[in-house]
Amino acid sequence: MKAIKAGREFNLFDEHEAAHISLAETGSFVTVGGTVYPLMRGTTFEESQKVDALLDAKGGLSVLEHAAPTAAQKRQNGRSSDYSLESEANDMSSAMQSTCDKTHAPIKQADR
Repeated sequence: MKAIKAGREFNLFDEHEAAHISLAETGSFVTVGGTVYPLMRGTTFEESQKVDALLDAKGGLSVLEHAAPTAAQKRQNGRSSDYSLESEANDMSSAMQSTCDKTHAPIKQADR
């Protein structure tokens, strides 16, 4: 079985159901029935349309609701029981803002 997504939805498909679609791994994982699957997507817009057609016929599941925790989330879960995807997003946002603040800091004029 392969977990294949289009947009924010995915489903599990047998090899023969998706044999006609060129797929690539997204780097994300989903959990269905206690099994973790690498999440695949179509390699081009046209391939994604084929995935969309499969999802229209079979139905889709929410990628967000079935997202498997990343290694970073698992490490964080060891320290805090209330960790979530939202807190990881907030951490990333803060880190990006900090980087932007440092990158765009005012330039001090040298004494002449």
